[in-house]
Amino acid sequence: MKLNIPHRIGGLLPILFHPLTMAIKGGLIALFATVTIAWTISLDSWSDETRRLSSLGAFYDAFGDGVPPGKGAGERRSVLLSPDLSLTLDTLVFAPDAAACRARLEEFRVDGQRLDADADGAEAIATLCGARRYALLRRGEAGPLISLMPLVSADGALTGAQVNVISAAPRPTLPGVLSERRVLVPALVAAALAMVLGGLLGRSMRGHVTRLSQRASVDGLTGALRREAFFLVSERAMRRCRRKGGHVALLAIDLDRLKTINDTRGHAGGDAALSIAASALRTALREGDLLGRLGGDEFAVLLPGVTPAAAEAIAERARLAVEEANGVADFGGVRLSVSVGLVHHDGVEALREMVDRADARLYEAKRLRNTVAS
Repeated sequence: MKLNIPHRIGGLLPILFHPLTMAIKGGLIALFATVTIAWTISLDSWSDETRRLSSLGAFYDAFGDGVPPGKGAGERRSVLLSPDLSLTLDTLVFAPDAAACRARLEEFRVDGQRLDADADGAEAIATLCGARRYALLRRGEAGPLISLMPLVSADGALTGAQVNVISAAPRPTLPGVLSERRVLVPALVAAALAMVLGGLLGRSMRGHVTRLSQRASVDGLTGALRREAFFLVSERAMRRCRRKGGHVALLAIDLDRLKTINDTRGHAGGDAALSIAASALRTALREGDLLGRLGGDEFAVLLPGVTPAAAEAIAERARLAVEEANGVADFGGVRLSVSVGLVHHDGVEALREMVDRADARLYEAKRLRNTVAS
């Protein structure tokens, strides 16, 4: 069996680009992207923490057995605990007495500030050097956390100290945050996703807006332009044609005996007559000619870029096309026909003035019916 693939695909397009389908597709894409990004961030975070744990273990290995006198003096080690926290460990070695301990610690500086700069610092030094006990101090709410750990020799003498300083990173700034891969990559992915979804939604909405615009501009019964749309589009066409030096003509067309059809066949019959007449008129027109329904049984046709002789021929062709459409439906013995008024642009008048002149010619044609007056 031969399949009409293009036809099948064409039938799927309205479903694929329906707003509900677009919303579902967008939601699924966003869900997939969010899960993928979250999983990637979690894996990166886990890998970073694993590396930090390994580094922290190696960091402390060197201090497991204490520090012999004279060894490791001035040694400093640093490790990143997290993206915003760092640990710095300094090994201080001094003579095995309290005075040497105090002198060494008092000259030690954290972020340019002496340890004994405040009462808490002085008390911490006294605790370490005097009682040979662990001491902890904090420099302000956002300041570093400082711990002092005594180091003793094998015979129990205080020969040094470990100064641990845990510091927080500076307050984040927007440029700094955006420069981080863990933030920049998801932001770029989200931006790309938003662009794709926005494009798809815009494409879908553009089709709906176009259809809504067409519904507002086109008469649903006859397929002709509504009055306002006809004047708007025709005025633009006239300006383009006049700039190029072309000639413009206008037909005012009225469906004969529509009231009689309505009286005998009802408004359904009148609607059918209008629809058949409009279809017949279109067969007589050229591409680019503009057909509008101005109201009731009255139509208008703008003929841009036409010679006077060609305009006369189109008007007559339109009249004949409606007359030949009489076999399409039965209107109770009433034959379909149109009366046509034809005018040519005088070079200066506005479209509405042309319509008024065409209506005057139409009035002459309707006295005879099924004729063209120019």
